[in-house]
Amino acid sequence: MIRPILLLAALTASGFSAEKLNVLFIAVDDLRPELNCYGNKDIHSPNIDALAARGTLFERTYCQVAVCGASRASLMTGLRPQSTRCWNFKTPMREMNPDALSMPQHFKKHGYTTLSIGKIYHASNDDFPQGWSEKPLRGMGAQYASPAGIAEAKKASRIQRATGVRTGGPSIENGGEVSDDAYNDGMTAKTAIERLKKMLPPTSHSSWPLDLPNPTFPLMLPPNTGIFTIAPRSKSPPVTKSSMVSLTTARAGENSKTTPTSPLKPKNST
Repeated sequence: MIRPILLLAALTASGFSAEKLNVLFIAVDDLRPELNCYGNKDIHSPNIDALAARGTLFERTYCQVAVCGASRASLMTGLRPQSTRCWNFKTPMREMNPDALSMPQHFKKHGYTTLSIGKIYHASNDDFPQGWSEKPLRGMGAQYASPAGIAEAKKASRIQRATGVRTGGPSIENGGEVSDDAYNDGMTAKTAIERLKKMLPPTSHSSWPLDLPNPTFPLMLPPNTGIFTIAPRSKSPPVTKSSMVSLTTARAGENSKTTPTSPLKPKNST
């Protein structure tokens, strides 16, 4: 399934607006609308909430296909999976659709500098050079920061090489008091900020896709990121059967003519 990705891109204003605007597209892997701005008051997400308050909060968005690579190909081209013919993780969008007009390609054709930072497509260099002005940047940081996590990841890699069976390291770790850029997410964000400062201004008109892999596996989050405040376990609300039923009912109701009362419906939509 498509992960939330940060899409950082530079676009030209021709055909968009009299004012030439820069575009920053943020996608995050596997993030459901379990955020304060979507009505879940148990989640403390002030920065994302502030971004939602300043812009447009979409309440009726859907995943085209429940496969990572295929969903990304659909998102970036505006085509259904039946049209892209991308059904699995590995099939590059551009390989199957040499003549498709992708989102970054459209921006690039209108004079924008388009940069891909993080995992936008599943294949590392997909849509380059058609869509991207520079070769996409991927894997800038570590997956594990603790000695135990690093050791387990190396062991999994040896097993995979020996057996051919896809094997990963631990699904979660606590790396301790490490810096925000100790993991891949932090390095991705840091790199994006550095590129933004370098390009803007005076080199304007840019479209950047940026991907933050969390909350997909492995789950890693330094304790002092400022992104989320992690509540003590004793204060975390329990996950009950009734809460899961209410979420399922809310999702089912999205296709009905009436809007159900649910955690997915924020009080103040912008």
